[in-house]
Amino acid sequence: YGAVAPQTVQGRVTTIVYALLGIPIMLLYLSSVGDLLSRALKWLWWRLCRCSRRRHNKPSPPAPSHRQPPAPYTSVEPPKRKWGDCGDSSGGGGEEYGEGEGGAVPVTLCLLLMITYIGGGAAIFAYAHDWTFLQAVYFCFSSLTTIGFGDLSPNARPNASTGVQVALLGAAFYLLVGMALIATCFNLMQEQMTNRGYGLGRRLGSLMTPNGATAPNHRFHLDDT
Repeated sequence: YGAVAPQTVQGRVTTIVYALLGIPIMLLYLSSVGDLLSRALKWLWWRLCRCSRRRHNKPSPPAPSHRQPPAPYTSVEPPKRKWGDCGDSSGGGGEEYGEGEGGAVPVTLCLLLMITYIGGGAAIFAYAHDWTFLQAVYFCFSSLTTIGFGDLSPNARPNASTGVQVALLGAAFYLLVGMALIATCFNLMQEQMTNRGYGLGRRLGSLMTPNGATAPNHRFHLDDT
């Protein structure tokens, strides 16, 4: 943040060497913890979706069928899905996690996690440093996004009931966990946007197709009957 900086030549050289070694270690930490959190969130969301499907997919009595002659051609279109759908975990050949799309975490859940983490940390920092809630949110956002202007720092006038060491250690732990969580949420959101990109492009292509023309991405097959 700029509140503490080296002043001597030896201190600045030591800072350069320390940063050259420390930055790769920090990136390795963010990658490892981010991958662990990503797997945990995907597994938790997959379990929630699986339990929800079991509650709603109850067997119903068979309805009387009035069969009509099938059409000679049947359009094969993938089912439409909404943002945040659980997906079908059995589409990949089973209900094991990771074989289908059942573990895809929705974008709304990632945004909710980030907002909750920033808001909870802001409430703690506002109490510990006698800041307003808006100042604490601004500090948490600028710190977790690695901006770090330095106009607000965790060692500036802590609350009387909060020691300086406790405030500094708490801020360090909050930022270490938060940076990994934010990176994880961004990666999950990027996966969702990438997976939805083809569907969005297909819908845009169908809108641009002239009336009466067949969309190039429609596939047909002859019915067996």
